[in-house]
This record gives sequence, C-alpha cells and structure tokens, in this order.
Amino acid sequence: MELYNEPNVKPEHKLLKIIVIVSVIALLLGAVFFILFNLLPSKKSKASSKPNVYYCSGSIMNSNNKKVFDACVSGDTIKVEKSINLNQGCDKLMKKDIIFLIDGCEMKWNGNYSFYIGEGGKIFMKNGGKLTVKSGSCNSKSAIYFGSTMFVTCDGKSAKFSFDDVNKYGGVSYSGLTVLPVKLISFNAKYDKETVNLDWATASEINNSHFEVQRSNNKTDWTVVGTVKGNGNSSEIIKYNYSDKVGKMAGEIYYRLKQIDFDGKSELSNIRVVSLNNTKVNVGKVYPNPANDIIKVNINTDGDYTIRLVDINGKEMLKQEGSSSIETLNIADIPAGIYFVKIENDLINESHRIIIRH
Repeated sequence: MELYNEPNVKPEHKLLKIIVIVSVIALLLGAVFFILFNLLPSKKSKASSKPNVYYCSGSIMNSNNKKVFDACVSGDTIKVEKSINLNQGCDKLMKKDIIFLIDGCEMKWNGNYSFYIGEGGKIFMKNGGKLTVKSGSCNSKSAIYFGSTMFVTCDGKSAKFSFDDVNKYGGVSYSGLTVLPVKLISFNAKYDKETVNLDWATASEINNSHFEVQRSNNKTDWTVVGTVKGNGNSSEIIKYNYSDKVGKMAGEIYYRLKQIDFDGKSELSNIRVVSLNNTKVNVGKVYPNPANDIIKVNINTDGDYTIRLVDINGKEMLKQEGSSSIETLNIADIPAGIYFVKIENDLINESHRIIIRH
C-alpha cells in the first residue's frame, strides 16, 4: 500500500517516514561505497603504499616475463639482474608508469624492435648495466618509447637520446636523462646532552623500504638501535633524522646507516664517529712526529678527503687526495721546519702540527 494512501496517518507522520526511509537508503549506499573504495583490494593503493618488485630475464616475451608485465602496476619496479633479450617488440608496459632497473647486466636488442614504457616510467642502469645491440645495425629502429613518443634510439637519430647517452648518464625518463639516485647525499652525527642526533638526506630513492641506524664502539660489532621508514620511490631531496639516547656512555662510538629495499637488498653508508664527552674528535692521526722522508695519515672514518701540507705562513707545500684509511706523503724534498698537515672534506677540517727533520 502506498504511503500517501495510508488511512488515519497525519501529514507530519508521513513526512517523518519519508525522511527515515531516505536516511536509511543513504546510509546503505554510503556503506557500500566505503567497502568498495576502502576495504576491497586496490591495485592503486597497493602500489603507492608499498611498490612490488618483480624480476625478469631472458626473451622479452617469454611466459614468465608476460606474467610480470601483466601483474605489475604503476609505481612498481621490474628488476633485470640477468640479461634480457629484446627479440621482438614489447608494448605490454606502455600504459604503466613503472621503474625498469637494469642491474649489472644488459638489455640486448636482437633486432630492430621497440620497447614501450609508460610516460611516467623510468629506466635506470646500475652496477654496469647498459643498453646494447647484439644483432643488426645500430639505427633508429631499435628504440625506446615513453607512451607513444619515441624517446631513445640506438644511434640517437629521430629521438632525443642514444643508447650511449643513457648508458653514460645512468638512466632516462620522459623528462630527460636521469642519474641513478645516489641514495645518501649527507649523513651527520652530533652529540648533545646525552643524546646523539643523526640526520641524513637522500637525493632520490628507488624501492627504499627503511633505514637501520647501527651503532658500534669498535667499528666491528654493530647493533641496530633504531629504524626509520623510507619513502619508496622519490625524485626529491628527502631529509631524515633519528635521536639515539646514549645516557652516561663515555668514549667514542660509531654510527652507520643500512638502507634496505623492499626486496631485501641493502647498502651501507659511510661511518661517522662521535665523542661522548662532547670534545672535538680528530678523525685523523699524523705520524711520525718529527718526520724525516715520509708522513703517514691515518683516517678513522670513510670517504674521500684532501691532505694539504702548509708552512707556518700558510703556503701550500704539498697536496694529495686520499680515500683509504692510511695515506703516505713523500716529504723528502720539503725543507726542514714546522708545518701543518690539514685534512679536509665536506665534514672534516683538521690541522695537525708536525716537525720535519732531514
């Protein structure tokens, strides 16, 4: 029976019933939409929150690679750790903005074929990975497309870049040649009031799951004191920080970072040393003193640095680049006298007084 034909029902009661029914329908529809967009699996949310890492190798369109190309979604990464052969064209990834990472091997063109990737995708080379042509001539028919745009060809003709350009630079995207991300561009450790404050920054990231903050008192035995979540895939400078409460610990301690990818691969940073009595720590030792024909410089941190020998007037007598833990300076031709050995890089600026005698 229709509502407006119900006997002995006041108009205001009819209106109330209509409001109740409409409200119930609205709530039901809202619940349906909530389930659809929030509770059911979503490929988009899956890729953006934690990108999947897939592996492919061999013939470009073999059964395993086809499964990978079908399964991956924008934001995921495909790693090639064993050479992959482009022995036919491949447009399976044309609409997918994935990262295609050639790690320590070759992507080989065995003929004049085209490889397509999404306009928002990126191709990176790592650990000597490169684009090569194994059969046929190097010409504009061996090509990489971003979307429908031919962007890279073997010889660079009819496109913006050649295979050699991409190999030399380390990668390419629709915006142009792209350097493979150097994950760490800075890493500092400073002691303040029983706390060591660490900060670091990345220029960009690929599949960065998280960082482990590791501490040691001898640079041999390391303990994980904390973890910091990474940003997955990023092309921007991202800054991180972590505070380690060391309390009344004394002496010198060391820190390093372990960057871990979503697929479990990891890399270690350089080591930073901190003095817990809040006095300056010399990372370098210069000996013997007095010196005769040679000076040895011992560095207790990682990274490149510059050694300069200057006289008491500041005149530079000798300059040498160093990267190992021990460097030797030949001072046989330096006149006897008082000098200063300066050790410098972006984080170190030390001066050691030394006497030269012959």
